[in-house]
Amino acid sequence: MSKIGRKPIAINGIAVNIEGQHVFYKGPKSADVYILPDTLKATVESNQLLIGINEQAFHPKSDRSLNCVWGLHHALLKNKLMGAVKDFEKKVKIVGLGCKAELVNKSIIKELPNKKYAIDKDKKTMSVLLVGDKQSSAEKGLLFTLGKSHLFYFGLPTSVAVEIDKSGQNLVFKSIDPVLLGLCVSKVKQLRKPEPYKGTGIREENEVVRRKAGKTKAG
Repeated sequence: MSKIGRKPIAINGIAVNIEGQHVFYKGPKSADVYILPDTLKATVESNQLLIGINEQAFHPKSDRSLNCVWGLHHALLKNKLMGAVKDFEKKVKIVGLGCKAELVNKSIIKELPNKKYAIDKDKKTMSVLLVGDKQSSAEKGLLFTLGKSHLFYFGLPTSVAVEIDKSGQNLVFKSIDPVLLGLCVSKVKQLRKPEPYKGTGIREENEVVRRKAGKTKAG
């Protein structure tokens, strides 16, 4: 028995319909279908969703891996149902003098010869490196100033939203999909990893950055 897989999932505010291995759900934020493997089955009891073993498809030889599969699909389905009610959030902080981010329209990016891009900013034309979801249909994206000779334009997936404070250094990423949200934040952090001496870079809130002592002048 899987300790995680046998736990009930609350479905308050979510309409759930089960047809065989297909779990259809609809909430205030999203509606979709989740497909369970043949070895598992789903039932609804007392406003709770239960994931159990499908005795008809269960084979003793698969007993070792059954608990892993059971717990995995329980966690994935639970996240899907949670995202149907409210957004998942990740808070990101940019550390460094002059380093910041801002939401801009994708249309301000100008394409130059040789597959290069630029933007007019502060009465100057600055080169831009396109990162993130380059094929995204979202009208807005994030423009990062990170102390480089060029700027970064990060294309946001359509299902990910961002809130930025006035300083441009505190960002809140929101999405109904926790996997896509984590992948998006991970790519943002890769733009400038925190360096160990001054801590300058992009990090998540409450992320611990290992610091090193700088060289001191001999007395």
